[in-house]
Amino acid sequence: LKPIFTEAYAEEEANDLHQCNLEKEQREAAEHAKYQVTLYVWTADGVEPDVHELQQGFKFPNFFLTAEILCKLGLLTHEGDVSLTLWLYNHERRLWTSFDVGHMVKLHDNNLTIFLKDSLVTHCVDLERHLQQS
Repeated sequence: LKPIFTEAYAEEEANDLHQCNLEKEQREAAEHAKYQVTLYVWTADGVEPDVHELQQGFKFPNFFLTAEILCKLGLLTHEGDVSLTLWLYNHERRLWTSFDVGHMVKLHDNNLTIFLKDSLVTHCVDLERHLQQS
């Protein structure tokens, strides 16, 4: 092949690769936007929960409550601080259950909300209102 045709093929191939990369980024962004988990976190008695929304760090439908996420939410002070008892609201049973760091929550298309609290919290302000909204 003449050099001009080789250059044209190389340019075309580079353009195709660039287009593929753009499409892949768009698919990944759409996937992140599709599944946004809302976490309500009570860390003290008598105060409104902190509300966090996450779109990264999990693969739907599995959401792992890792030490990194729990630190970010203010439920763990250090990633090694795993002796604390933490509580997760069980929607099906309508009660709080304790869980260990690394616990997996199975998300559902119709409910991407997780409620968490520190073991010292006995009164979760507006829990019923937030449950109705979720």
